[in-house]
Amino acid sequence: MSSVHYFQRYSQRENLVTNNSLLFISKLHGYSRLKFEKFISMLCADEDADPPEISLHFKQQIGTGASVLDGYIYQDSFKLAIETKLGTSFGIKQLRKHLSYFKAHQPQQYLLLLCKKSNTLSTAEREALSPYIPPGTQLLQASFEDVIAHFRACLSEHDEEMLELAEDFEAFCSEMKILDTDSHTIFVPPCSRSHKENILHQLYYCPASWNRRHSTYLGVYADKSVRAIGRISKVVTCTVAPEENQVDNVIAVESQEKVTLTEEEIGRIVAVTKEAKERNGWDLTKDTQFFLCDEMVECRFNKNTHGGIQGHRYINIKDYLDPLPGSLTEIVNQLSKHTWP
Repeated sequence: MSSVHYFQRYSQRENLVTNNSLLFISKLHGYSRLKFEKFISMLCADEDADPPEISLHFKQQIGTGASVLDGYIYQDSFKLAIETKLGTSFGIKQLRKHLSYFKAHQPQQYLLLLCKKSNTLSTAEREALSPYIPPGTQLLQASFEDVIAHFRACLSEHDEEMLELAEDFEAFCSEMKILDTDSHTIFVPPCSRSHKENILHQLYYCPASWNRRHSTYLGVYADKSVRAIGRISKVVTCTVAPEENQVDNVIAVESQEKVTLTEEEIGRIVAVTKEAKERNGWDLTKDTQFFLCDEMVECRFNKNTHGGIQGHRYINIKDYLDPLPGSLTEIVNQLSKHTWP
């Protein structure tokens, strides 16, 4: 992926999240009105709300009462208001004021509440809001992860630029710590040519320019299976001097601050840098980020669909194990009894 970000990173956090969320959604509308309509329909389906019809309509032979038009093109009105929060709660008084923005008996009006979790309003809060919701207006709730998932579901594998956009927005949300599942997500990159070294040295590496969301676990993937799962302790960029067995200019990817590596971590980075050059001709001495794990357990967590993965995946462990075991060994043992698509 390009090192250029689609979404700015520097501003007040809540304003930044709001602006970038609006930009993300508007990009889909600019790309395809049909895909945008499908996206909104998915948000409506989550709340059992009526989906909109916002595409252009074409009709022939329309009577006006005084004449008959040969052709008529029109578009129904559509209004979507968005309220974002970095946490999981909304102020009822504020939402009442927002709802006053809508007119009664106007169809296709939606207020979307966007935050870390889906369905955050309690039954009591919904009842308190109900008298203030104008007829024709529908209340939607979604997490940032819901928005990203629905955005991707509207696209095909050929919509490469839009998929890249979704990846950058996901990375941005992860940096803002507004993805609720980061703490139980496995980052699964394809490692077919390097999986033995990845497992031996308990790490993964890729270009520093690639955006990846912050995950707790690393899954080393090869030949339609996650071969090992590690608990990520550090993600760093650095300059490696393999001949001198040295690592310099170590920067934490998340904080962009200097950090210190242990001698054991330095040894693993130097060793894998040498092996990557010898076996595959890859230069890891600069412009590389390393995902270092403090422990790693081998397994066979198999993919159950045809073909390999085209790029990295993120797997939510709680889709398979809930509650989540505290031990990495137990997590691996239980996941090995499952498969993933």
